[in-house]
Amino acid sequence: MGMLTLGRRKGETIVVGGNITVTVVKICGNEVKLRVQAPEDVTIHRGEIQAKINKEMEEKLGFTVREGSGD
Repeated sequence: MGMLTLGRRKGETIVVGGNITVTVVKICGNEVKLRVQAPEDVTIHRGEIQAKINKEMEEKLGFTVREGSGD
């Protein structure tokens, strides 16, 4: 899995895979609000929610779910 770190200002956008856009909506201290636009078939979760989903799947299925997997 690759990683890229980018700096953005309010109103600036990042495009992922040509069909997902992430826009910086608001910056207030150490909090950043983002708008994510993606096709309806793309699942979007905050990191802590995805970790909880993965943990529940691991308990249910009995094996480790790869980090970052939303399927």
